[in-house]
Amino acid sequence: MYWLTSLLFYKTFLLFSLFTTFVLSCSPEINNEDVFSISRSDEPKNRFQLYYGGVKPTVAIYTVNGDDKPVSHEIFQLTQPASDSYEFRPFQDFYRTLVIEMNNVIPFQLNYNAGSENQRFSIVCDKCNSQTNSADWAPYHTSCSIKNKASNLCVKSVGNNNNLIQSDCGSAMKWDLIGRVSPTGSSQTPIKTDPNNVQISKGGLAATVLGSIIGTSLIALAAGYWFIKRKRIYPGHALNT
Repeated sequence: MYWLTSLLFYKTFLLFSLFTTFVLSCSPEINNEDVFSISRSDEPKNRFQLYYGGVKPTVAIYTVNGDDKPVSHEIFQLTQPASDSYEFRPFQDFYRTLVIEMNNVIPFQLNYNAGSENQRFSIVCDKCNSQTNSADWAPYHTSCSIKNKASNLCVKSVGNNNNLIQSDCGSAMKWDLIGRVSPTGSSQTPIKTDPNNVQISKGGLAATVLGSIIGTSLIALAAGYWFIKRKRIYPGHALNT
């Protein structure tokens, strides 16, 4: 009967690993008016910036050490065209028709939005929604991997010129999204916390469901172990039949 115990332990381990993955990672929940600066987690003043402040197609994106607060060409509007996709639009672009894209010539540059995968990114963070509706710049989402949807490679800053390149996500640095309420004024009502109206996020719901599954598995594991042990000690007992 040792195989049954081993199987129960294995299933519980798999469920615990899945639960840990859900709990320890998250993606930003935003509205399409949110603005951010994107800074290195290990160097908070080292941010995404438009090359020489230009705002037109083919302008390169790189990182630079700035002041305590970002200036206009270090600010991007984060939009979410799909549940698992994000686009970065330069705040200086009045019409919001430009986005950051990845290509093979200049790894990261501005171009007109075409809704293509090389203009979209997934964002997975260690911590999300630390702040909401802040009037001043504050860390909203921290220790994030930013992965291009077309290449499945992550954004990395390298060299003395702080050029942005693509890299496997294991060697790429993490990024913080430093946000505030959009200075343009959001068309949506700011979200306020109501202590009498608590809602469970998608991540929280997943964690709750997985926690319930794991709890049930642990109970089953304990019951199975007790039954096997009892059968070995009392092989002729009536409960074993």
